[in-house]
Amino acid sequence: MAERDDTEALRRENAALRAELTATQAILAEKDAQLQRILSTLGWRLLSQYGRFKYGVLLPALERLRRRSSAGELPAAAGAPVASLARAVRSPSYAEWAAGVEAVRYDPVRQFRRAEALRSRPRISVIVPVYNAPEEVLDAAIRSVREQYYPDWELCLFDDASPAAHVRPLLERHAAGDRRIRVAFGEVNAGISGAANRALELATGEYVAFLDHDDALTPDALLEMAAAIGATGADILYSDEDKYDSRGRRHDPFFKPDWSPDLFLSIMYTCHLTVMRRELVERIGGFRAGFEGSQDYDLWLRATEESDRIHHVPMILYHWRQVAGSTAVDVGNKGYAHDRSKRAIAEALERRGIAGTVGDGPVPTSFHVVRHVVDEPKVSVIVPTRDRVDLLAQAIEGIEKNTDYGNVEILIVDNGSTEGETLEYLARSPHRVLRDGGPFNFSRLNNLAAREASGELLLLLNNDTEPISPGWMRAMVEHAMRPEVGAVGAKLLFQSGKVQHAGVVLGIGGVAGHSHKYFAGDAAGSFQALNMLRNYSAVTAACLMLRKAVFDEVGGFDEERLAIAFNDVDFCLRIRERGYLVVWTPYALVTHYESESRGYDLNPAEIDYMIARWGDELLRDPYYSPNLTLVHEDFSVDVSKPDGVRAVAGQRAEDGLEVAVGVDGAGEARGCGGTTREGGAPGGGALENGADSVAEAGNRGERRAVASFRSAYDRLAGFAFEVADGSLEWARTRAGDARLRVTLRECEAVGAEPGEVVCVADSRIGSATPAGDLFVLFDAPLYESKAAYRVELSVEGGATAVRLRAAGGSVPAYRLLYV
Repeated sequence: MAERDDTEALRRENAALRAELTATQAILAEKDAQLQRILSTLGWRLLSQYGRFKYGVLLPALERLRRRSSAGELPAAAGAPVASLARAVRSPSYAEWAAGVEAVRYDPVRQFRRAEALRSRPRISVIVPVYNAPEEVLDAAIRSVREQYYPDWELCLFDDASPAAHVRPLLERHAAGDRRIRVAFGEVNAGISGAANRALELATGEYVAFLDHDDALTPDALLEMAAAIGATGADILYSDEDKYDSRGRRHDPFFKPDWSPDLFLSIMYTCHLTVMRRELVERIGGFRAGFEGSQDYDLWLRATEESDRIHHVPMILYHWRQVAGSTAVDVGNKGYAHDRSKRAIAEALERRGIAGTVGDGPVPTSFHVVRHVVDEPKVSVIVPTRDRVDLLAQAIEGIEKNTDYGNVEILIVDNGSTEGETLEYLARSPHRVLRDGGPFNFSRLNNLAAREASGELLLLLNNDTEPISPGWMRAMVEHAMRPEVGAVGAKLLFQSGKVQHAGVVLGIGGVAGHSHKYFAGDAAGSFQALNMLRNYSAVTAACLMLRKAVFDEVGGFDEERLAIAFNDVDFCLRIRERGYLVVWTPYALVTHYESESRGYDLNPAEIDYMIARWGDELLRDPYYSPNLTLVHEDFSVDVSKPDGVRAVAGQRAEDGLEVAVGVDGAGEARGCGGTTREGGAPGGGALENGADSVAEAGNRGERRAVASFRSAYDRLAGFAFEVADGSLEWARTRAGDARLRVTLRECEAVGAEPGEVVCVADSRIGSATPAGDLFVLFDAPLYESKAAYRVELSVEGGATAVRLRAAGGSVPAYRLLYV
């Protein structure tokens, strides 16, 4: 018996060492990929090819420049070569990227034309309660409205009895300068809620926008909101935001998900810029006294109970300004707001008939809503396994001894175990054991057990998991029982303590990836993503709970086409297709000894099926901003393109891509079509200049290729894109230029040097083509490929044909096309 115990201890130790090795290898692989991206940049390659010059002349000269500059011997400009060389081996900072975006977005002539072309032009009343704002800050806030490209606005300013002498003259001066500015003055301080309501009384617009007196709108903020209103008819809209520091520098961008009701009960993430239909605001009674400091949160809670027509504009349209006393500097400046927000949430739960309590979240501005579990519905835990009794026993013991939930049955699905210890363990197990001796098929094993389960709830659980906290199962049950929820996922950690799973993000790597994988288990993640209960498009079936009725409604897992990988992603997408929410909770904490019990191989056929089945939906995850990367899992900013632009099409790379765009005598694109290398009927459609419609073309069979173009696409006009050394980059074209730039990483097969930029001048595309009319962005994961890509452009019969061909070697599984 002692010998068996020693063997068991050694097995556990060996399993722990393998898990640690796996995690370390993954970290090393990520670091190596980062290093390779740096080493493959054009600047680094050029320098590294001339080592004698680099180390013998250039670097010593730069070092002398640095020393002389720091000693004050050189003017500041002399240090510029050092900075420019540094930029050659790193991605743009957020401030640099934002400046590039502004250079294109802030084009008054083009934007005024956009405004004139809008079919719907609702008046938007900007509501600004004013109290003692510094003169220059208040003036800047007002000017940010007066400088809007969209003309159909009115500015409603209510001064809440400011004692500062500069406030009244400033407001009156602006009102005298623009008849769209309406001003009123209070004799007695009414507080922020009262002042906001008084400003609302001045409004005549169909919609109202809310601006703090010390913040600023971007010049195109109201235009983007008006365009979104016309396109969606939404009652409630919100945008992304960032901050200005004391020197006017932009930083700390917040790129938000689309409407996520569970995240919203965790933190008031929608915030700025908010635009609402005025009739809705008036119907719910405007702002409520007693909620000062959380008045916006309370308004949103009541408004979203009246309307679900909520739209997110994924662009930075609002700048918080960091001034003394502002929450943009320190959330503690308005500590009283937290308690009032908790009261607002508690009242919302009561109005909605939800039995629950509101606790504090991980940061002062966050909350933890706990829904009460009534009558403890039975949970059927499904654990597929094959041998590896050490892991199985650990998982079962965790359920039995580290779970504070009582009404549980365990179904072990044995997939052909042969080891004597495993068979002995299963024979003496008090739990029900189901047998399946066929080849491993994760989908089939879970479907088999689901048919046999007697619980109202199913918990799909890998045999290589172990609960960390006793409340893990109850934290999942409280959401799985909600009628609007279709699936619930947990927070899974590697044995090393790093994050294995914190929700699934569509599009990463072509199909899907895990949010914040390999982050420290106690890390906050992007805007506290690792600590906030929120919605995702999918969660992993390594630990997934749902009602048995929902499982049956969607027909379980696809065991014919998705036996190994992506079956859980497909399953969750089919659940969402039925109108259910997918919830991820950090309060269900589980260790996942991933891939110790069975290897994990991606099957190209399963990738093909996911792309064919879900197509562009994989590129349009509503719970993940289009401004974030689809290459990494870290929620970093995608600096390869302007904000607000999603990948709108995808295709298997080996299919090739061929697209033709017709250009008439006026230089306006009138139609488009495309085919894959395998053929297929080309599609097309009329595209008016500046239109937002998208024409699709390509193979209508199982493999689907989509070619999408927009003529003079407003947000991108003036951009030429390039894929530089495996990372996506963009650059603005010169006035009158019309060029397509593609940088090839491995170009020997096409006779170009690695890193060379292939430019197509006006004469090749045709002088009639205006700048910014044609945009093609290829291959987000290009750096992973060893293939060479040939880009061919020709002008034939007034059309510009763009062809991308792989010239050999392996190719990425998936290609993204941005327009």
